[in-house]
Amino acid sequence: MKKLLLILILNTFLFTSSSYALDDDKKVKSELLKAMNRADTQEVKAITNRESRYIQEDPILQKMIDAYFEQEAKDLQVLKQQIRTMKEEEIAEKRNREARERRLAQEKIVAEQKAQALAEQQRLEAIAKAERQKRAVAERKRAEKVAKARTPKPTPIAKKVVKKAKVEVVPVSNTQRYYTEAQLAGHWKQKKKGKQVSFEMFNNNQFVIRERASKGTLTLEGVYNREDDNLMLEISKITYNVRSREAAVKRVYKLKNLSSTKMVLMDAQGNVVYTLER
Repeated sequence: MKKLLLILILNTFLFTSSSYALDDDKKVKSELLKAMNRADTQEVKAITNRESRYIQEDPILQKMIDAYFEQEAKDLQVLKQQIRTMKEEEIAEKRNREARERRLAQEKIVAEQKAQALAEQQRLEAIAKAERQKRAVAERKRAEKVAKARTPKPTPIAKKVVKKAKVEVVPVSNTQRYYTEAQLAGHWKQKKKGKQVSFEMFNNNQFVIRERASKGTLTLEGVYNREDDNLMLEISKITYNVRSREAAVKRVYKLKNLSSTKMVLMDAQGNVVYTLER
């Protein structure tokens, strides 16, 4: 704005002094005006240095030039201050960003430490819980053992002797594929390590399986049916030692290597379950 005011004053001055100024003077003033109008400081300096003698003889023109350079110096100071302010703002922003990054990193470390502490606490609580459960089970077993030792043994009850129906064994051919219930009927046995198996099959499709081991005897009772080379057992009663319970369990075995003296039963996975003889 101040430069524009100086240019206007210079134009007025040129206009009022045009009637008595020389052509060279007009040319110098015109060049100065154009340079100031373009804010071409280098050109203004060049003209001032080149026409210093003439300018010194014109006090008004000298004042205008001095005012131009004074304003130029002020504008330069303002620009420098703006640059300094921008640099200071950049430095402050960088410091704030670094401080924010350090704070976030510290918060992350604290969060990880808390998570680790929580995980360790949960692990210790799980171990303590498992120990409590283990002690509770041991205490319950101990109490059951003591209660069992204190309980008087029941007086054995005489078992009623049930006369078994006579089973007629019908010989079968080794080349025969399927077998009737009469041919399957009989008393089959198997001796395994630590266990003895007795498989009795009757003409009325009833069966009884007894598995005797050192810990006790398991008895399975029910009805059997044959379909091709499949033997289907429908278990209706399960007895372990002297305790019995009703059941509804179905087992299906594959008949293999069946002869008049040998019968092999396999499960659905092809594993041999019984190898029986009679």
